[in-house]
Amino acid sequence: MKIELGLALGEGIAACPISRPRLRRLVLRSLTEAGAVPPQGAAIHLLLCDRREAMQLNRAHRGRRYAPNVLSFEYPPLKGQPLSADIAICLPVVEDEARQQGKSMQDHFMHMVVHGCLHACGLDHLEQDQAQHMEAIERRVLRAFRIADPYA
Repeated sequence: MKIELGLALGEGIAACPISRPRLRRLVLRSLTEAGAVPPQGAAIHLLLCDRREAMQLNRAHRGRRYAPNVLSFEYPPLKGQPLSADIAICLPVVEDEARQQGKSMQDHFMHMVVHGCLHACGLDHLEQDQAQHMEAIERRVLRAFRIADPYA
């Protein structure tokens, strides 16, 4: 599968918690496991941001007034075009959650990347059966990277 992966660091974000090659493999595996990617591939753009920027995005696009861990913006596929999505991950929120849950920052960050990619493929977790399906895919992807079940 052809994949275009963009990575942008927002204000105050010094670096990505994992290497670029590992991030690419993670995104590719997530999209493949979701099974929703057209033969043309995918264009995924990740923004690693601070709380202020995450809160602005969440307020502008979802009408909510808090900084979420991850936001996904999938764009309607055009015939013959790759899957296209922007995914924003708020690193300070991910760091706080990792600490509260007793997980490593890298493992939790990777989980949020997978979660965002699955949303980009049209998966959701609003209903129990949807959540179970999405969580099963997350577990499979993370297990391939030797990361413990995030829901255990």
